[in-house]
Amino acid sequence: MGKLTILAIDDDKDILGLLDLFLTKKGYTVVKAESGKRALEILKEMRPDLILLDIMMKQMSGYEVCMKIQESDNLSLIPVIFLTSLSSEKVKSKASSLGAADFLSKPIDKKRLYAVIKKHVSTQKKWLRFLHHNRQQREEKDQVKEIHLQKKSLVPYFCTSIIKNKKIMQP
Repeated sequence: MGKLTILAIDDDKDILGLLDLFLTKKGYTVVKAESGKRALEILKEMRPDLILLDIMMKQMSGYEVCMKIQESDNLSLIPVIFLTSLSSEKVKSKASSLGAADFLSKPIDKKRLYAVIKKHVSTQKKWLRFLHHNRQQREEKDQVKEIHLQKKSLVPYFCTSIIKNKKIMQP
């Protein structure tokens, strides 16, 4: 597997620069968006492994961006980690209710950031393997059902054929 890609969304260019510095040093590819609108445009073109999202942004809040992500079947399994200076329990609760995988407070603690990213990327990989395996099992069951249906549809034909052959073989 190649480098993991993280979409960092924050209207503060300094924060985006720090995230880029921290994460590229750890081997991640970082795609930056300075607004929620720009992030949604990027998400139409690519699917990151994880999203770091600020809550307080102009035009579109992180909450709104998270809701849009969760509404999309293609994007809803991407872990969204809120990274914000807000830290009240009410804010954390709202983030969680909107589908955020985790919540980190600014200023950024690099070790905690790395640990949270590692944990959620690992969990996402497990979910994707599970879903892939589940899809394969459903496809196999569907194939078995189709074979049984085909066999059932051939039974009358074989019965008719056997009866005809018995009549021909009788003296």
